[in-house]
Amino acid sequence: MSFFSCSSGKPKQVVALSFDNQPIHYNIYGRGPLTLVFVHGWATNQTYWDSQVKFFSDKYRIVTLDLVGHGASGKARQNWTPENYARDVIAVIDEIEAENLVLIGHDMGDEIILRASRTKSEKLAGIIGVDNFKNVDVLDTDSLQKAEDRFFNIMKKNFKIGAEFYVAEYLFSPFSNPATIKKVIDDVTKVNPKMATETLKHLFKDYKNDKQFLRNIIAPLYLVNSDYVPTDTIALKKHCRRGFEITYIKDIGHFPMLEAPSELNDALAKYLTRIEKRVKSKD
Repeated sequence: MSFFSCSSGKPKQVVALSFDNQPIHYNIYGRGPLTLVFVHGWATNQTYWDSQVKFFSDKYRIVTLDLVGHGASGKARQNWTPENYARDVIAVIDEIEAENLVLIGHDMGDEIILRASRTKSEKLAGIIGVDNFKNVDVLDTDSLQKAEDRFFNIMKKNFKIGAEFYVAEYLFSPFSNPATIKKVIDDVTKVNPKMATETLKHLFKDYKNDKQFLRNIIAPLYLVNSDYVPTDTIALKKHCRRGFEITYIKDIGHFPMLEAPSELNDALAKYLTRIEKRVKSKD
């Protein structure tokens, strides 16, 4: 079920229901041969894609959404797993009834769009990750587990302090704009602490399954990664059986859509042109 509110010249603002009856707020812009579904990352929201919406809506149909627990969507979920977030995306895909889907995910969106892609394989035209799959061969060591335990103890005692440390220490580069860092910290620290912490716990476990996801991927993987943390291309060659391609953006952190929107748009445009040609060749 979906509920519509739109006016001339503005995006179509829509609410769909996820599997647990939580409302998912999403927006539809433009029209075109591809439908681009943008999935935001941990503790952010769909407005992070505003520059991409403005750039691409004249050429493609664009869908942005707030995952449950984020933005304007419902907050009353109990299990904050990647599987359930993927169900949010699937619920939106079911509502928009689109062919030639391109799923674009940032941060935790990578795990989400890969799960959604397997469910909607007949509609899929492409998969694009934004700053994703950098270290798919990460080892599950005792020292790593101890570090995660210490981090989550901090988050439990004082979510704001833990979240600020995580964002500032791990998600930005020395070249990142302080105003951008502040914006992300402000957004992250405003979300529900339980949702954010439980989501991260599941994600830290789920990232260890990246190898399996890439082996089972059903389309070539396109990546737009920043260079603040190296991407292990040897691991990607080993596990990504459908192939992959990476475009790097230099001197930024984990948020290309905020830190280098023009460069991100150029990289996405290159990939989308390629995907569109492949779709047309099949018609």
